[in-house]
Amino acid sequence: MKTLLKVCLAISIFVIIYIVFSLLRNYTQLKYEVDEPKAMNKINSIVLMQEKQLNSSIKNLWIFLIYASGNTLIILLQLKSDRKIF
Repeated sequence: MKTLLKVCLAISIFVIIYIVFSLLRNYTQLKYEVDEPKAMNKINSIVLMQEKQLNSSIKNLWIFLIYASGNTLIILLQLKSDRKIF
């Protein structure tokens, strides 16, 4: 059972790292592809649509990051204790 928890912990850590890099990519994309054209007064419907899509993606990534972090915390607590948490 401990081996399975260690595998789940490793997968959760890789998922968290992937989410963090995805968040960084989306924030960078939002800055350079949406905020700069707005600053230069080059606003069109494509930029506004892309801004909505990126903001939605960022929100979803944050929610999934919180879920994955909680999952990782539960796995760590389960590995540290001898009794079952859930």
